[in-house]
Amino acid sequence: LGILDGHGGASCSLFASQRLKEVLNTKLNIENIHPRRALFEASLIVDEEWLAMQQGAEAPDESGTTCCLVLVDIVNCKLYCSNLGDSRALLCRGNSPVELTFDQKPGDPREMAFTVENGGFITGDRINGSLGVARAIGDMYFKEDGYRYMSSEPDITEVAMTPSDRFIFCACDGLYDVMNNDEIMVFILERMRKKKEMSLILKELVTHAIEVLGSSDNVSV
Repeated sequence: LGILDGHGGASCSLFASQRLKEVLNTKLNIENIHPRRALFEASLIVDEEWLAMQQGAEAPDESGTTCCLVLVDIVNCKLYCSNLGDSRALLCRGNSPVELTFDQKPGDPREMAFTVENGGFITGDRINGSLGVARAIGDMYFKEDGYRYMSSEPDITEVAMTPSDRFIFCACDGLYDVMNNDEIMVFILERMRKKKEMSLILKELVTHAIEVLGSSDNVSV
C-alpha cells in the first residue's frame, strides 16, 4: 500500500512506482530481510537508479516524487511505514487517527539542519527557495556531488496492530492542506456508518477537498 506524489513532472513517480514493487519483492521474498531494512534499502536503490539514469541521459529529467509506503505483516500483526516527503499515512484505530508518518518539510529543524550543513538555504519553507519537500526520490539538481541539499533516506515507523484497527489511509499533501487528520477520519467514518462503499467515500472526499474546500494541489488518496 502506498502513494507517490510527483513534482516537476510525472516521470520519476511513474518509474519509482514500478521499481519499488520489484525491489521490495526481491528484498522480502528472495533476500528474506527484515521489513524495516527492506523498505529503507528499496527507497535508496530506486533513488540511485533514477539519478544514474539521468546522469547519462541527453536530456536529464529533473522531476522527483514523494514516497509513502506501508507494509502489513499479517503473521506478526505489525505495520511498517516508509516515508519520503509530505504525503501522509494514517491508521484508523477505533474512531481516531494514528499517524504513521511525519511530514518532511524544509522548515523542520532536522531537515533544515541537513540542507544548511550541505551548503543550501531555506526560504519560504522551500529548499533554495524552490523545492517544497525536504526528502524525495529524484530531484537530481538537489543531489549533485558536493551539493546534496536533501536526503533520500526514508523515515521508517513500526506499529503493532490491535483488534480496534479498521483501515489504513494514504493521501497526498493537497488533502492535508485543507483537512486535518481528525476531519478526514470523521468524514470517512460518517459515511461508513451509512454503509457506503470505501471507493465511493474516497471519491466524495476528493470532491469535497477540491470543490468545497478549494484545494489546488494533488489530492490523490
